[in-house]
Amino acid sequence: IGRHCAHADCHQLDFLPFRCDRCSKVYCLEHRVCPCSKDGDTVLVCPLCAKAVVCPPGGDVELVYDRHTRTECDPSNYDKVHRKPRCPVGGCKEKLTTINSYTCRECGVTVCLKHRLAADHKCQVPRQQPAPVAAGGGSSSRRPTVAQKAAAVAAKTKDSIQSQLQQYRQQRKGGPPGAAGVVDLTGSSPTATPNGAEQCPQCGVRFATVQQLIEHAEAAHSGGWSSGAVNMQQQQHVPPAGGLERCPHCGREFADAVQLVAHVEQQH
Repeated sequence: IGRHCAHADCHQLDFLPFRCDRCSKVYCLEHRVCPCSKDGDTVLVCPLCAKAVVCPPGGDVELVYDRHTRTECDPSNYDKVHRKPRCPVGGCKEKLTTINSYTCRECGVTVCLKHRLAADHKCQVPRQQPAPVAAGGGSSSRRPTVAQKAAAVAAKTKDSIQSQLQQYRQQRKGGPPGAAGVVDLTGSSPTATPNGAEQCPQCGVRFATVQQLIEHAEAAHSGGWSSGAVNMQQQQHVPPAGGLERCPHCGREFADAVQLVAHVEQQH
């Protein structure tokens, strides 16, 4: 901050130095008259650009000024010199300079130091552009897909089957040896069936013994309804008379198996 005086016997650090127009050297207040300046020079301030026009001794001021207007006169410099920006806050007329101005980081407005806080100059942060909505609507992205629904149902069915099998094993261990009957995986007490047949409540397949039914449930339905039961029903399903395919869930009939598979994937 500041410059040292260029005088040979001074070299004082001055915070408001003077610069010579001829040699561009910097001097302090005491030595502001540069030795290279000639006595008798006439300085004229141009009314168009506010620049100082130096007329040497014995020269014609009119000719020097005319040469200045034709070569280096810039009228836009007048506003830079005389018209300084002011604080944009309503009611504040303070001129903004390099030492009393502040640029807000949020809105980018340059104000005086008195109104540098966001509440003082009514800081308005530019709003960000909303993200483009994906094709098909924004609500569809939040809706669960068919695969997600099937995975949730499969996980729920798997947990239910495992818990029911565990409950049945506990009942078999605590019950009498001859209490063999239908394995009801819905949680109710087992009841006997005619001819000793054990039927799977998920896919309807019958087995001769309880052990076969348990092995079937662990193998076919261990991953849930969607992993085992659907594939087994598709393998064992026989089309009814007339060539119609019947949905095992809701009973609707379809002309071919392709429509039935599409219906099961979308509705179930």
